Amino acid sequence: MKKVPPDDGRRLLVIGTTSVPHLLEDLGLVQAFSLTQSISLLDEPAQIEEVLRVAAHMSETDAASIAAAIKEPIGIKNLLMVAEMARQGSKSEAVGTSEFLECLHTMGY
Repeated sequence: MKKVPPDDGRRLLVIGTTSVPHLLEDLGLVQAFSLTQSISLLDEPAQIEEVLRVAAHMSETDAASIAAAIKEPIGIKNLLMVAEMARQGSKSEAVGTSEFLECLHTMGY
């Protein structure tokens, strides 16, 4: 990690995410962080819908239909990445269910 101190009056926050925690241990990176937080996969439609509505700024209708279509647990990072892919590939501002599910399929779900 870079050891440059932040400017006066500022603090530095580094957040690292991984789906392979033992890799961080193997690389000796665990000691660079002061906290390890495990996050469960999203496996309930209500959880998926909430993330899509709040973090991905989707409408309730779209979020509910997408959440109902996802049948396997998914990590929050992957869910948000798929939402961003769908948004970038969409012709309009709103992401439709079909575009989202197509991106989800591209990611291997």
